[in-house]
Amino acid sequence: MPVLVNDPILGYNQSYKNMDQIDVKTPNLKIATFIAYLLDSKFELFGRKFGFNGILGLIPGIGDLIPAILSLYLVFVGFQHGLPVVKILHMLWNILFNFLIGLIPIIGDYKDFFSHYNLNNLKILEDHIKSFSKDFDRQAESGMG
Repeated sequence: MPVLVNDPILGYNQSYKNMDQIDVKTPNLKIATFIAYLLDSKFELFGRKFGFNGILGLIPGIGDLIPAILSLYLVFVGFQHGLPVVKILHMLWNILFNFLIGLIPIIGDYKDFFSHYNLNNLKILEDHIKSFSKDFDRQAESGMG
């Protein structure tokens, strides 16, 4: 039984034969993954990964705001994939906490370089999709779906 996924990027319902295809084919999940890696682990120096979040955090004023706004895309994708409210709130807390700590000079800059809250939010999203996929596959096998 195909699954319909509302894709806000392409503006139509995308049909998939099973939930496993969503990990690879859903454009909004690909964009969310790209944003998370870009902001948190695009570069490596002395064995430590960091992303544009750390670099942008050095800019006074807007340096912490830009990554926070970009991070909200992962929350948007969570809404699209039916993420429970508790997990959405967890993702929003990660973004807010990182933003507020980022406002503190020196401590915030260090945290911006070495925290990977976008990757944590991406993991929350991926774990939900994988869990949903297992439930979907179980229902399909038992003939309930």
